[in-house]
Parts: sequence; structure tokens; C-alpha cells
Amino acid sequence: MMRNLFIGSLCLLVTTIWAQQPTGSWKGVLDAGMQKLNINLHIKSLPDNKFSGTFDSPDQHAFDIPLSSVGLENGQIVITETSGNIRMVLDFKGEDSLSGTFTQGNQSFPIWFARASAEQIEAERRRPQDPEKPYPYVQEDLSFVNANGDTIFGTLTYPEGRGKFPGVVLVTGSGPQNRNSEILGHRPFLVLSDYLTRKGIAVFRYDERGVGESGGDFDEATTLDFAEDASLALITMANHKKVHNKRVGIFGHSEGGLIAPIVNQKHQSPNFMILAATPAIPMDQLLLTQQALVLESQGYSQTQIEEHTGKFRDIFQLIQSSPDLETAEKKVQSFFQSEIDQIDDPNTQRAMMAEVNSIKSSMLNPWFIFFIKYNPLESLQSIEVPTLVINGKRDLQVPSSENIPAMKKAFSSGKNPPVEYKVYENLNHLFQTTETGAPDEYGSIDETFNEAVMEDIANFIISQRKGKKVK
Repeated sequence: MMRNLFIGSLCLLVTTIWAQQPTGSWKGVLDAGMQKLNINLHIKSLPDNKFSGTFDSPDQHAFDIPLSSVGLENGQIVITETSGNIRMVLDFKGEDSLSGTFTQGNQSFPIWFARASAEQIEAERRRPQDPEKPYPYVQEDLSFVNANGDTIFGTLTYPEGRGKFPGVVLVTGSGPQNRNSEILGHRPFLVLSDYLTRKGIAVFRYDERGVGESGGDFDEATTLDFAEDASLALITMANHKKVHNKRVGIFGHSEGGLIAPIVNQKHQSPNFMILAATPAIPMDQLLLTQQALVLESQGYSQTQIEEHTGKFRDIFQLIQSSPDLETAEKKVQSFFQSEIDQIDDPNTQRAMMAEVNSIKSSMLNPWFIFFIKYNPLESLQSIEVPTLVINGKRDLQVPSSENIPAMKKAFSSGKNPPVEYKVYENLNHLFQTTETGAPDEYGSIDETFNEAVMEDIANFIISQRKGKKVK
């Protein structure tokens, strides 16, 4: 999925929180007025009377998020998280409960916790579509080494029995993704691979470089680097003894859908492609549209939306006009410094600085510098193999209303591959059934991957005839 840089206040609220002195697990509630947010804490003791831990946001199915610092000050538990500008101060209320204040920027909310068992916490993690072992197919570890010398590890699943099977590589969206493409407690690639393998298809999914078991440095990689890895994943799968190497393709979701055409253009042509929620317009235009739609879903006024997107349009232009990362950093810092210098209130200034730090960490890196300058037109025009293009009609991150027409235009002006388009009513960016499509619903929806979409994907793969051998 796209890097969720602009999801809004709820995700910022969730970005960190925790506390405790006696070790163990705690279930809590953050009272933000109109909204109540469930929070879990998991605290471990360290030497010298210090502590470490993680937190969960079960409402969004986000689990095991590391915490920054915990300490004891004047009998109170004090927790801070610097990147989110968050501070919590908690008091013990007996042995089994805590209460106190959660502060972010210049806003404060009451919060309280009660002790919980590990079993209670674990019960919140399971999703209805998660497959259960034993699986009725073969699961095998598979790996390859990229040009950097990094070993990339993944899982190949294929049906039991004789013969070879059509195969597909699953390529994740943006952000550090493991082989299951985990997000907010969902494991969509695990669910999809299970479904497809039961239908007679071999599936290879892998941890991105620097993620999970894979070696390498994720933070130094760009979309082009990930395309190189995806190409090697395709070749590795195609050469497996149980995979038919003339019936192999790529499924790419979001940025993964950008990666698949780059693989086709620069590396190795697959026999087919499935482009799921794939951008087809320039990335700066996509991100501004994404911001506007997400903010609208959160109730922001048109004036607020225009002010917000106008600021980011300026930032994008500064980055696009910079020849290198160092120049971009100087331009962005100067852009914000003039605003910060005009703020007198310390709390407002701290909140602004936290926002600036968040923006800088999200954008001033090799991946974003490449991404914001990228136009997918050329790589899409290079496609000549059968392609399935799918989108949710309520996708606010890669809206079908803009990207499907751009996709059709790119294909018609290129090599005119056989293309099938499907836009699904009431589905979001993750292909979940949704009320609004807003990203802050992703974690609260039980469905991981709509079954009708998975059936269409399976039917498309099975229907493909032999193509060129992938070597």
C-alpha cells in the first residue's frame, strides 16, 4: 500500500503510547471525547529498575509497536514518545489499575488501564479469514540473493500432487512489508496465497529487503531496487520444479503495481500481470488527491483541505526541483523555519516542530525522492502480456476515477496488451468491504480480502495460456 503519510489525526494518536511499573499486560481506554480508543500495554523490566515494552491499538488491529521510554518520577509512571510528541503520566490505583493523562502536542486526554492476561490480548489478534494449519498444500521456504548480496527469504506454496502449476509472485505496496503484507492486524498476502493455492496455483511471497528474515537496508532502497528484487523473485519461482515456467506472473498491490511494469520494462517479462489498486498518474498528483480524499473522509472543510494540500504541493515542488537529497533537506527546513519563527506559544511551536520532523523523516529519504518524481506512463506502455486491472470503487488512496482512465490511456498508446478491468463497489484500497473507504477503517474491518476479488484473480491466472519461458 501507499506509504500512509497523510492519514490524519487518528493514526497520529495511535502512533505511540504505553506505560507501567509492575510488568505485564494492561488493557486501557483513551478517552478523546467523541472517540474512545482501546490501547494495550506490554511492559518488561530491565536491569537498574528500568523498563521497556510495546503497545497495541486493537481497534485498528495494530500490535507490538515499540515504545520509546518509561520511567518513574515522583511515584508516577512517565512515558514519552518523541516522534509523536506524546507524553503520558500515570498513577497506580491499587495493584491492578492505572489512570492518568495522555498528552500530544497541546491536547490532553484522560486514559486508564486494567491488568489483562496474555490470553485476552491474543484473542484480539485473530482475523476471521486467517488460514489455520494444517494446510492442504505444500509450504516451502524459498530464497534468492539480490545484486547487493542480500539474501531475500520467502515462502512458496503449491498444491499437492503430480505435475507443475501456474505460479504468481505477490509484490507488496510501499513501506516495510513482510511476506504476509501485514497491516493493522491483517495479513492479506497470507489470506490471498492460501486462497490461490487451494485453487491450484503456486504462490511465492517474500519479506522485502531489510524486513523480517531478509537481509539488506530497506531505508536506502527505492522503487527501482524493489523492482530488481521482484524480478529475481519471479525468476526464482519460475525455476522451481513444481512451477510451470511458461505460466508465471506478478500480482502487485499499490506500489507493487508500479513495480510489476518496471520488472516487465527493465528486467524480465512475466507471462501475465495483475495490477491491484495501482497508480497510473504522476505520483505528486496521486498523493495530493489521496490527501484531499482522506481529509474529506475525516470531516475537514474544503478550506482546510485546500490549505493542507497547498502546503504539500509546495513541499513536493521543492523536492522535485532539488538535484539531490541534501539540497531537498535544506529547502524543506527553510520552508518550515519561517513558520516556526512566527509562533510565540511554546506548545504550538512544539507541535509544529513534531509535524516538521514527521514530514522530514517521511519524505527526505531515497525512496520518496524517487517516488515523488516518478510517472508510471512509460513502464505501463511497455506491457504486452495479458493484464488484469482491479480497483475498489471506495479506494481513497488510489482512486479508480482517476487511475483507471489513465491506465486505459497508457495501454492504448503503448503496445495494446489484452487487458481486463474490474472496479468493485464498496471496496477500499485493501479490497475490504467498507462504509467510507477511509484508511482509519482498515483495522476495524474484520474482512481481510474480499473473496469475490480473490476468485476473479484465481480465475484470471488459471485461464492464462502458455507464454514465453521465464529464465
